Amino acid sequence: MKSLLRKWLVFSLILMVFTSVPLKAFAQVDTKNKQSYQELKAIIYQHLTNREPYFEITFMGPGRIDKTKSFVEQAFREIYNNDKYLLHSIKAYVVGGAVYKDRIIIGFKMEYHTTKEQEAFVDSRVKQIVKAIIKSGMNDHEKVKAIHDYIVSHVEYDNSLKEFSAYAALTKGKTVCNGYALLANKMLKEAQIDNRIVSGYAVNTTGKPEPHAWNLVKIEGKWYHVDCTWDDLGKGNQVFYPYYALSDSEIKHNHQWVPDMVPKASSLYIKELEIKKGKDSNRKDFYNSLIINIARDISYRNTGYRFNW
Repeated sequence: MKSLLRKWLVFSLILMVFTSVPLKAFAQVDTKNKQSYQELKAIIYQHLTNREPYFEITFMGPGRIDKTKSFVEQAFREIYNNDKYLLHSIKAYVVGGAVYKDRIIIGFKMEYHTTKEQEAFVDSRVKQIVKAIIKSGMNDHEKVKAIHDYIVSHVEYDNSLKEFSAYAALTKGKTVCNGYALLANKMLKEAQIDNRIVSGYAVNTTGKPEPHAWNLVKIEGKWYHVDCTWDDLGKGNQVFYPYYALSDSEIKHNHQWVPDMVPKASSLYIKELEIKKGKDSNRKDFYNSLIINIARDISYRNTGYRFNW
């Protein structure tokens, strides 16, 4: 996850290096047009979702270089805030430009964890998996557990720290936390479960924060933290739940994030399950089993078990 951290910092301080080297214009944006910013953002987003390694945008009219730079920075921020899957799919990037009397040309050099074709495979495979494991009539609780259990039992942590994508998780069966979170995001969305990818830190057993990614999941209107990476204890296909559906207060002792960037998770899930158990007799056994499993695995959360990153 260290490369993700570097990219995140570069993005927040996005450095524009302007040169006099001519660049071939690809798309044009009129800086005097009220819609120019929205056009710029749409153009950038299209190139990024197509996983294009290099593209250029021409701003027509004299314009101001600082305004153009501001446009690009703002567009990246809004794109990334609206599509965290895309953010976590980008390995690194460099943005530069050339200034002329009548135009400014911006060039984007991108590195991604996957290609467009690989992302198409992820979409197709996710549809197949979700169709197989999500049954008609399942509620949010059952859907989230089914997806969590599938990921934890089918993916293992990549100790070589080379695999960062949902594609690697599906084709190689291994990835780091970034790939776990990406795959969970895709599968939950396919099952109509609202969720967010959280970019933050996790405190390891030595007390050192390390870059980390996990998910916030909305279950029947309430948000919970789900960390599939840390629920994968490396014990084969056995599934554990120490970091399943936690509140902010339950997970904050070793997970750190910017609270204003994501929804608040204030409910205690076991209490919610106890309430559901009393109201939904048809699923009483399901709720009971999940309560038992979560309670069983709290010890892993509190004893400093050596988790994957």
